[in-house]
Amino acid sequence: MKDPYFDTERCIERLYGWWKQHKNLVVAFDYDDTLYDFHKKGYKYPAMIKLLRECSRIGFTMILFSSQSTQEEFEIIKKNLLEYDIKVDYINESPVDKKSIKPYFNILLDDKCGLGQAYNILNQTLNRIKNH
Repeated sequence: MKDPYFDTERCIERLYGWWKQHKNLVVAFDYDDTLYDFHKKGYKYPAMIKLLRECSRIGFTMILFSSQSTQEEFEIIKKNLLEYDIKVDYINESPVDKKSIKPYFNILLDDKCGLGQAYNILNQTLNRIKNH
């Protein structure tokens, strides 16, 4: 039997179904090399910024997962995200079950883990939600 979670359409349907049931999605995202050119290669991220801005405007729960470690670094990131009009509800923490070591989210956007596919899944889900 084929692994059902390799099917992009099934992933979109599952995410959309979660939204229909809860009227919210938990979107986790990285900052460095996902929204910000950490390695100074001249990259821009307008599509990702636009998508996360829209998720933020709709009221999704937004979690910043970052390997930055100081409060000063987080303040700089939060300031940049405000300029992008992207809210941050949590930083490096799960919005549910604080005792669990597994972070909770419905989708993760990170340059190190299938960012293109995750972007497409969330973008297509967001289009369905807007046309709901």
